[in-house]
This record gives sequence, C-alpha cells and structure tokens, in this order.
Amino acid sequence: MRQALIDYGQAEGIPYQFDRITRRPNSFNAHRLVRWAQGQQKGSEAKEALFKAYFQDGRDIGETDVLVDIAREIDLDPAIVAELMPTDADVENVRNEEA
Repeated sequence: MRQALIDYGQAEGIPYQFDRITRRPNSFNAHRLVRWAQGQQKGSEAKEALFKAYFQDGRDIGETDVLVDIAREIDLDPAIVAELMPTDADVENVRNEEA
C-alpha cells in the first residue's frame, strides 16, 4: 500500500519520503496554524508547507519550533505564532471544526 502511494505521488510530482518520518506527530497545533493562515488568505500555502514539511522533509509538525518556521516560510508573523502556540487561542474553534 505504501509503495502504491509513493508511485502515485511520483506520478503527480509529490515526492513522498516516508523513510524520513521518524514519528507520527500530534497535528492539532498544525490545524491551528492553518486556521490562522486562512485568516490571512494563506490557508492553502500553510497546508502545502505542512505536507511538504512532514511527507518530504520528515519534520515533526507537532513541534512549536517547526510550526513557527513554517509560519515564517509562508510570510505569517512567526513571533505571533510563537506567542499564540502555548495558549488556548482557537483550541475550541479547531475542536469544533474537527467534530
């Protein structure tokens, strides 16, 4: 099944690098980042950056430092993201969206 996904990804220009993934992160804060990015009309950019970070680069998208770097990459204010991550900002909204 994994090989089929790798083959399909290659055909679509998505170079999955599953060997770089060392753990399955909790992606909840990544969803918060997407929500904030959507408010800046950068939701698609955030999703693409998160997928690349995880599936191609093997980065832990559950880690605040990684999410702050991704925010910087898509031109969100990394200082604001770093400040908001340890808070409950939009936690309830994201949980409602998940439900």
